[in-house]
Amino acid sequence: MRLGSETAAVRVFGASEALAVCVLVETPKNAEPALRVLRTTVDAAVYAGCVLDGSGDVREWLEIWVQSPPVGDADAQAANANNALLDTRWARSAAARRELEPGRVIGGAWESVHPGPTVFDMDAGCVRVLGEGEEGGPWELCTDDARLTAAGLPGYGASLSRYLWRPALGAESPLVCVSGDDRAGWRELCGAGSGSGSGAMAFNPACGLMFVRRLAGVGFESYIDWLSRGQFHRPPTPKMPAVGRELAREDPVELSLAHGAFMSSVGGAAGLAAEVLYLKLRAIASAVESVAVATEHLDSPLLSLGSESLGVEIPPPSVGLPYAWGSRVVLDCVAEAAEVGAVEPGAPRRFTYQRSGQTSVYRPGGDAGPVARSMAVRIKRVVGIEAGRVSIEGTVLPREPIRTGGSTLATVPLAVPGGRMEFHAFLTLSDALSQGEFGFTSLPLQVTDAEESELRRLEGVEVGDVAVVLSPSLSSPADLHALGVLALRALVADSAESLGTAVVTAMSLARELPEAGEEQLSIAARVAAIAEQDPRWREVLGPQRLMAGAGEAGQIEDGIPLRLWWGVIGTICRMFPGAGRESYCSDFGVGSGRRLASIYDEPLADLGGCLVQARSLLVVDRQTCEEVGGVLDRHLALISPVG
Repeated sequence: MRLGSETAAVRVFGASEALAVCVLVETPKNAEPALRVLRTTVDAAVYAGCVLDGSGDVREWLEIWVQSPPVGDADAQAANANNALLDTRWARSAAARRELEPGRVIGGAWESVHPGPTVFDMDAGCVRVLGEGEEGGPWELCTDDARLTAAGLPGYGASLSRYLWRPALGAESPLVCVSGDDRAGWRELCGAGSGSGSGAMAFNPACGLMFVRRLAGVGFESYIDWLSRGQFHRPPTPKMPAVGRELAREDPVELSLAHGAFMSSVGGAAGLAAEVLYLKLRAIASAVESVAVATEHLDSPLLSLGSESLGVEIPPPSVGLPYAWGSRVVLDCVAEAAEVGAVEPGAPRRFTYQRSGQTSVYRPGGDAGPVARSMAVRIKRVVGIEAGRVSIEGTVLPREPIRTGGSTLATVPLAVPGGRMEFHAFLTLSDALSQGEFGFTSLPLQVTDAEESELRRLEGVEVGDVAVVLSPSLSSPADLHALGVLALRALVADSAESLGTAVVTAMSLARELPEAGEEQLSIAARVAAIAEQDPRWREVLGPQRLMAGAGEAGQIEDGIPLRLWWGVIGTICRMFPGAGRESYCSDFGVGSGRRLASIYDEPLADLGGCLVQARSLLVVDRQTCEEVGGVLDRHLALISPVG
C-alpha cells in the first residue's frame, strides 16, 4: 500500500531509513494541512497513523492516541480530574492494553514520560520538539510544583494547568501556558524566533502522554451490517476511508471465496442464516469477554461503551477458512469511570460518568450528574454499631417525583447544634411506605458522643426542606446494560429507531418472564412460550430480524431452531440490570467483596452454551451423529414387531 498524493505520513518515532511510526496529514491542494482525526475521548485525541518502511510502503495502519486534558472548568469538574490523576490513569490504561492486546500495541517511553511540545516540520517529513537546536535548549513540560508556585502559578499535579519551560535556563526560563483556551503563549512560541515558522502546525503542544496501537480496520456496526446483508462477495466498509492506492495483489475476499465462503453444510438462505447467527453470537461473546478482561485489569468499569467503542479485526484469510471466521472484536474505547469517593472502608465501590450531560440508549438513566432535591427527612432511629459509630434509619419524601433506586447515593445534610453533619445512604422503595416515599439505612457514620446525643434527639422528628444530593452511582452492571444494547443491535436492529424499540421491548419481556417453576423450564422454553402467545414479541425480537432484506423470513427461520433463538434473546434480556426477576444483576451496583468483573461470569457461560448450539448447526460431528443413530436404531429395534 502506498499513500495517495494528498496524504502525507509525518514521522513521529523511528528512523526514516527503517520502520517509522507516522501520523497521517491531509495535504489537499489550495488548503491548509490537517491531521486525520479518528475520534476523541474524555482525555485524548486519536489520530490516524501508519508504520512506514524505508521504501515508502505502508506496513500497517495505526491509531495514535495523544493525551488532551479536559478544557474548561465544567469539563474538569465533571471529570474530577487533575494532571496527576490523568497521568496515572493513562499509564495504567496503557499497561492494561499491552496485557489485553498482545501484538497490537507499539510500546515506548511515550506512555509514561511526557514528550516535548512538538510541531510538524513538513519539509523534513517529521515532527520536531519546539526549540530543539536553539541556544536556550528545547522546551519541556514543567512538572516542578515548587518552580510553578514560586512564580505564582498553580502546581502541575493538583491542577489541569500546563506550562512549558526551558530547563537549560533554570530559574531564568520563562513559563508559557499551553493549557485550556489560552493558547496565546503557544502561538508566540511558534512565531518569530522559534525557528518553526509562523505557519507551524501543532501536534502535541501540551506534551501529552501517547499511546500507539494497530488500527482495527472495521467498526462493530459496519461488521454487523455486513453480516446482515449477507453480501460476502465484497468486504465490509473500512473504519478509515482509503488514503492510498493498493499495490498489485490478490484481493483477500476473492481469495476467501475461492476456498469456500461458508462453513455450513446446509446451502441456501437457511444455511446462510445459521452461519450469520453463529458469527454474530461470536462477536457478542467476544465483546463481553473483552469488557470483562478490561474491567479485571483496570479494576474499574468502563462506562464508555457505545456503538463506536468496539472495532473488529479481520486478518488475511487462510486456505479453507472463510473470511469472517478469523475476526476478533477489540475495544476501541478507554475507561471513563470516575470513582465516587469512598464513604466507608469495605462499602461497595461506586462510580459515575466523567462526562455528564450525554444521553444515549447505551447509558442507563442517561445523564448521571449529581442533583440536589428538596426533601422531607424523618429519622426513625439511630442504631449504635460500636463506640463512636452509628447508622441512621429513616425515610425521605421528595417534594417532586424522582427516579431513583438502590444504585443512587443520597447525601443528607443535617443541622445540629454547633455545626452541620451529613450522612450517606442508598434509597430503597418498600410496600410498607407511602407512595413516593423512600426508606434508607445510612452507611456507618463516625460521630462524637455529643453528635450522637444530638442525633438521638431527632428520632421521630421530621425535618422539612432538606437539600438532599442524589448522585446516581454505577458500577460494571452499567457496562453489562450497554453490552445488552449492543447485542440487540447485532441481532434485531438496523437503525437507531429500531434499536430503541428493541431495547424497550426486551426490557418489557424481561419483566414478563415467568419463574422456572417446579418443572424447572429453561429460559429458552419460557421465552418461546411467551413469544407464541403474543405476536408483538416476535415482531420486534423474532429471528426474521436477523438478516432484514437478505431473504424471506421463512427461509431464514428454517436455518435457526426457535428454541435456540429464544434462548439467545432470553440471555440478552437478562443482561439488563433490574429489568426482571432473572436479570444477572438486580441493580447497577456491585456488592462489597465481589470483583467488579464477576458479573460477567454467568452471561459468558450462557453465551458459550448458545454458541455451542449454533456451531452444531454448521459443523456436523460425524462421530456424535453415529452414536445418536446407534441409540435410535436400538430403540426402534425394541419397539418394532419382529417380522
